Amino acid sequence: MELVTLHELLTDARRNKYAVGGFNVFNVEGVKNILETAEELAAPVILQAATQEIEYSSGECFISMIKSLGSNKKVRIAIHLDHGSDFAYAVKCIRYGFTSVMFDGSHLPFEENINQTKKITEVAKAAGISIEAELGTIGNTDENGERIENPYMTDPEAVKDFVKRTGVDCLAVSFGTVHGLYKHELSLDLERLERISKKVKIPLVMHGGSGVPEKLVKESIKLGICKINISSILQKKFADGLRTFLMNNTELPWGINLFNAASETTRDAIKKHMIMLGSSSRI
Repeated sequence: MELVTLHELLTDARRNKYAVGGFNVFNVEGVKNILETAEELAAPVILQAATQEIEYSSGECFISMIKSLGSNKKVRIAIHLDHGSDFAYAVKCIRYGFTSVMFDGSHLPFEENINQTKKITEVAKAAGISIEAELGTIGNTDENGERIENPYMTDPEAVKDFVKRTGVDCLAVSFGTVHGLYKHELSLDLERLERISKKVKIPLVMHGGSGVPEKLVKESIKLGICKINISSILQKKFADGLRTFLMNNTELPWGINLFNAASETTRDAIKKHMIMLGSSSRI
């Protein structure tokens, strides 16, 4: 296993016009499924988690689990904090051993977002790791999900100033995607993305990648998207696998068989996305 920074992965992705999948994980099954698929496809990969996912088993356990399961695999990975919103927790993740952190200050006024992001960038750079920030809000298709007051898409005219003043390695931008599974046909503002891409020379990030049609994924990559976050579809596929297995096996199942069945459907989804993003055969 080669543990690298987000900057290292995305620099190559930007140069060679593909995207690296940022797959959210929190348990052994999730980590195994992603690492095994990445090794099979020779694809670089980002294992990422939000605060609740990290603390499900504790940050120390999260890092140890990834390192242990990946120790005998030919994989190239970054370990990333997803949607961090707190300076102290970002520092904690750096101490855990993450190779990149995200600070999501998109809900803050522009100047405050810059100031908070810059503080975390300084700490991350001193530790030798990467930093992702967000400009423009990314909502949620689930009515029980996050609530955003005054939602807005990324302003192309603000991007250059934001990146210059914060020094971030990559930037999550809002141009029509949302977190969760899409309930209606998706329409992306690709003209906005193109304008953003012309303003900066750093990799751009798409959040809400689950269920984005392949055509839109490939067009977004051409316009500068180098990291695409995938979470909701993996949760759905795992739940579908569990449900199908339990319906077809009415006796009390052996736990290993139960989770292996769910993992099989999940790995199929991971493989499909890695191929679609163009990240296979990049190691």
